[in-house]
Amino acid sequence: MPITTERGKIAHLLRRAGFGPSAAELDAAVARGRAAVLDELLNPERIVDPAETLFPSSDVDYARPQTIPIWWLFRMTATQRPLQEKLTLFWHGHLTSALSRVGQLRFTMVNQNELYRQLALGSFRELMLAAAKDPAMIQWLDNNTNRKGKPNENFARELFELFTLGRDRGYTEEDIREAARAFTGWFQRDGVFVFNAGQHDNDRKTVFGKTGNWDGTHVVDMAVEHASTGPYLARTLWEFFVYRNPSDAVVNEIAAVYYQTGYDMRAVLRAIFTHPEFYAERAYHALVKSPAEIMAGLLRGLEAQIDNALEPPQLVQRANQINGAMQGMGQVLFNPPDVNGWPGGEDWVSTTGLITRYNFAALAARDGYTGIKTDVAGLLARRNLTTAPEIVDYFTDLMLDGDLTPGQRQVLLDYLLKQDNGTRGTFTLNEATINKKVRGLVYLIATMPQYQLA
Repeated sequence: MPITTERGKIAHLLRRAGFGPSAAELDAAVARGRAAVLDELLNPERIVDPAETLFPSSDVDYARPQTIPIWWLFRMTATQRPLQEKLTLFWHGHLTSALSRVGQLRFTMVNQNELYRQLALGSFRELMLAAAKDPAMIQWLDNNTNRKGKPNENFARELFELFTLGRDRGYTEEDIREAARAFTGWFQRDGVFVFNAGQHDNDRKTVFGKTGNWDGTHVVDMAVEHASTGPYLARTLWEFFVYRNPSDAVVNEIAAVYYQTGYDMRAVLRAIFTHPEFYAERAYHALVKSPAEIMAGLLRGLEAQIDNALEPPQLVQRANQINGAMQGMGQVLFNPPDVNGWPGGEDWVSTTGLITRYNFAALAARDGYTGIKTDVAGLLARRNLTTAPEIVDYFTDLMLDGDLTPGQRQVLLDYLLKQDNGTRGTFTLNEATINKKVRGLVYLIATMPQYQLA
């Protein structure tokens, strides 16, 4: 269906450029206007973010590694800089590293996460160079073993194949071998980047037909400016934020912005979010939500209150609960399956994945997670909603953007009106019906096919 209303367009923007708004956030965004909202999304440094105070990286408990993914999920839930956080998730899946390979250097993964957050909307050249020197990346792709006379090609290969040019697009095996020599001596020691000059190959190298005494910085520069990189990044970003399989014309438009602005991600994202195709019918509810989007989005929409001062046993209990949900859905944060990141798309909606999504929604809607509470009564009271039709319309507007058939709406309405004996009666809003019926309604909406789509 096309996006016809301004409210619908802003809701679409907030879903794609973040994790979805609460009703209060959507109302405020509509009042400010779409242009102002986009400016705020693209300039997160202007916004004071409560996530910085509520869930600072200094509070991460490395002695309990199961709590590390939960720290990030809660940042997604609390942030007022949603695009910055969404891009951090994108870069985590694109410039991958994982806790599974860093061993005791767990803090390097959190440091990498902060690095990606800081550089998410800046120069891709700066981000790519920082990633090449990042200790978690060095550990993940074995660059500590990349030595003069015995080059390890892992990082150079992924730099070209996955991070910049794209698989089989403008490089050769010889380019990879030569580039690997340029990164010799780029090591990490105890989670800090070090350059070991004695292990660096200072001989001349030929990469992309250019010969010189190249080091890693030179190779990053050549990769970032390569003719294949703009289209590859443009397509990858478009498929993450808009829809799969864009036309070459759209890709080339976005790639042109990449080169014209000196690899400025802020400009590239602005070009994507202001492109007519971003609001086209093809783009509406066209992407399957990732597990992170499902989890953070539902908690944001319900304005969940997260207790960040639990005692360690309760913190671990909550982490185990939520990590189990992440595992079942197929996306444990900080642990992508391999260098390709998560495949996404229809892979998110396996039978196991869907069942786990539904189970998560059931527990979240009914306050089943330790230290996570939702004030459903407060949500309704702030809008003076008391009748069954008002409540159905409120939650379907919030969670589905109103994208449901009259028949589906009637099923939800009948659920609220159905009595314990199975007959259809009246609905009276009180504590019992809020906890039994309204929370159940949230769960039912969260299991609808439309809710699985961004």
